[in-house]
Amino acid sequence: MPKTKTVSSRRRTERSYEEFMAEHASERTALDFLFEPDKRGPRTLAEAAKGPLPPTLPPVMAELRNHAFFRLLAAAARENCREAFDIYLYLWLHRMGIRPPEGVFVGPAGVPGRPRDRRTALIYDKWIEMGQPSLGRRTLAHAVYGVQFSRSSSVDRKKMVDRCRRAVQRRQEQLGPNSV
Repeated sequence: MPKTKTVSSRRRTERSYEEFMAEHASERTALDFLFEPDKRGPRTLAEAAKGPLPPTLPPVMAELRNHAFFRLLAAAARENCREAFDIYLYLWLHRMGIRPPEGVFVGPAGVPGRPRDRRTALIYDKWIEMGQPSLGRRTLAHAVYGVQFSRSSSVDRKKMVDRCRRAVQRRQEQLGPNSV
C-alpha cells in the first residue's frame, strides 16, 4: 500500500520575514547592487525596493531585460494585465526550478460566470451602425428582429425593445469607458 502524505504534513510553518533575512543575510548582501545605497544607513530589502533604482544594471540583468520574455512581462505590467503578469512570472519561476510558497500566486476567486451571448455584441454593433438611436424606442428592436418584431404583440415588442436596450447597456459596461 503506497504511503500518502496528508495536506497538513506537506505544509511547513510559515517563517517570518525577519527570521528568513537573518538566516540568509549573506545572500541579501549579494543583492545590494540592485538598490541605491542609503545615506541614512542599512535598510531592509523591502524598504530598498520602494526607493529609486540604480541607473545601471549588471550586464547579465541588462541582457535579460532585453529578452522578449521580459519585454512581454513589462508590457503586462504597463498595460495593467494582472493575469498575464502572474502567469508569465509563475512560468519563469517554474522553469527556473523555483516553486513559490502556497498562496503567493492565487487564481481568480470562484468559477467563471455565464458565457457571454454573442447576440449582445451583434445588437450593440447594429446600434452603433444605426447612429445610436434612443434605446427606449422601437427602431433598434425592429432592425434586429425584423419581421418577427412586426408580427409580434405589443407585449412581445416591449420585451424585444427591453432586450435590445439591456444588450446595449451590458455591452457598454463590458467595454467600460471606451464604449461609444
